Amino acid sequence: MLPRWVDRFAKSLLILAPPLLIGILIFKNGVDTPVLDEWDGTAPLFEKMQDNTLGVADFFAQHNEHRIFFPRLIFFALGRLTQWDIRAELWIIWLLALVCLFSVQQMARRSVGAPRRPLRTPHPDLLPVGEGTALPAKVGEKQLLSQSLPLGETRAIPPVRLGPKVRADLQHSPNTFWLMFAASVLLFSPLGVANFLWGFQVGFLLPLACVTTCIWTAASVRYPFNFLLAIILCTICTFSIASGFTGWLLIIPVLLLANAPSPSSRKWWTIWGSLFSLELLLYFWDYEQPPNHPPVWWFLAHPITAVEYILLFFGGPFSYGTNLPPNSVGLGTGTLLLLMFLIAGFYIWRQRSNRSLVGEALPWLTLAMVTVTSAVLMMIGRAGFGPGQARASRYVPFAAMLPIALVALIPLVYRHWSGSASTRARFVAKGLLTASLAVLIFCTCSGFVAGLPFWPMNWQQRGYGKALVSFINVVPETDLLARSVFPDPARVKEAANALNRIGYLRPPLFRSNQIRSQTGFGSDSLGNVVNGTNGDAAFGAFQFNEEASGSIAADGWAFLPDERRPADAVLITIDNAAARGKPEICAIAQVGDPHQLARLRAVWDSSALPSIWNCRFPRARLPQGQHYYLEAWAFNIETLQAYRLQGNALFLW
Repeated sequence: MLPRWVDRFAKSLLILAPPLLIGILIFKNGVDTPVLDEWDGTAPLFEKMQDNTLGVADFFAQHNEHRIFFPRLIFFALGRLTQWDIRAELWIIWLLALVCLFSVQQMARRSVGAPRRPLRTPHPDLLPVGEGTALPAKVGEKQLLSQSLPLGETRAIPPVRLGPKVRADLQHSPNTFWLMFAASVLLFSPLGVANFLWGFQVGFLLPLACVTTCIWTAASVRYPFNFLLAIILCTICTFSIASGFTGWLLIIPVLLLANAPSPSSRKWWTIWGSLFSLELLLYFWDYEQPPNHPPVWWFLAHPITAVEYILLFFGGPFSYGTNLPPNSVGLGTGTLLLLMFLIAGFYIWRQRSNRSLVGEALPWLTLAMVTVTSAVLMMIGRAGFGPGQARASRYVPFAAMLPIALVALIPLVYRHWSGSASTRARFVAKGLLTASLAVLIFCTCSGFVAGLPFWPMNWQQRGYGKALVSFINVVPETDLLARSVFPDPARVKEAANALNRIGYLRPPLFRSNQIRSQTGFGSDSLGNVVNGTNGDAAFGAFQFNEEASGSIAADGWAFLPDERRPADAVLITIDNAAARGKPEICAIAQVGDPHQLARLRAVWDSSALPSIWNCRFPRARLPQGQHYYLEAWAFNIETLQAYRLQGNALFLW
């Protein structure tokens, strides 16, 4: 048998392995470039800072259906410290996910395995009787606190607040280990790539960290500080995400169980209700329906789609990595999770007079309801985009709360139920639970592995978007910007130029579309051309074809041999036949296919990423009445260097 310290170290290492893996992936694949909502949700803060017009209202301004006041505070503070290096926000997201994992641990230490506070000193008047036995009348408050009590309370014992003390050995129990390991795998699943590589997702992880912290602190922090802390955390949730206000409602049962009614507590409940109402009023003050979003009541006319959306939200983390249709897998696993939750909740409701059981189960029921309320509210706002949208990577942490809660709830309910169940019923229940667990474990493992290739793919896509933004003033690829960076290219151009003026955009925007040899970046050039004019096969190849439709098609491959990875982009240039040597960029092609899944090897070896490229552009984009050559160059956005690809230049006139 292994020594205890070895066993504990091995378990701790297994629990920390997923966070460490995600940390490595963030370090390797994080790209310092704004993307999507950062252009209209974060960049305006720095634009208004430059114009000296920044005010509180700018932090409070509505973004889609959210009021992201507190995330904007974090964005702005980090931006000032790092000149808006997006990668700093990625590490904040990683830390917030760790806070969620820590909160699960705190809940587990206080409930899993029915922890009991040990006797401080034996008392001769306390009889060794079972649960529910009445105590002698002469037992006073001091004596009552010295006995062994469950985390909740028995029918014959008046409510007693146990406080934050827990058994130190509980955190190393088998039940706690499996719960923590499952929570770590689900919270730090590679499927959450859209959260961990997108700085704007601070707005998702911040409220999740707050509400999970609130669940265990509401029951363990002393009164009235638990009320005060819960108010602060729920306020942060409300002004971070649209579903944040549900935290005020979800925490109420935990606070009710933790605090006996008294005149003082009634005052705090009055404050609670007043602040909740006030914050709801502030939230919906001047609220507008987001453009391009389905109507709020759309789901009432499409109930089947609404139900599918909710079930896919539940089953989203389990719907990747198999050869089966992902929506079907998501619907199946989502239905399974919902049934397990309903069975557990119904049993606990039937046993609600057992305060010990309720006290142990309530934190996990609350955690599961975080997923349920998020799914319902997301469905109301987003079901019109189609049920498949519920499987979006950014929803994985919210969806993970339900299976994490069930890992604690199901054993708790089974232990309580099995004492009065028949042998046959227990056998059937064990079989069903084993089959359900096998399905969920298989889907979790396959999804964990299937999510890994999305990280280098995301890195490749962000590098291309960074190149498009760098040339936005001289090669405005409007359609590609809308597809790869942000749907509103005009907003990107306005924000990019403002950020460029204050040094918050790296690299600075190019002022020329020419590629010049032996000229350092800083005047009007792109960088250095380090190879000959005939091209080098090590960097790739190109081929042009003029089509009958009046378009020019180009394809080939582009690689950076020194860095052993594909080029960030391919620059298509025209070179005047009368004065060769000053090629001008006329198009920017993407390397790789964002819709083609990369090989697993690409996670640790970037050379395995696809280096094939192709593009098509109208000949009308090219200057008329001139003779020129079309060529292609592999571009490195980090070193700002271009390398001519090997191939025969297309002569046009």
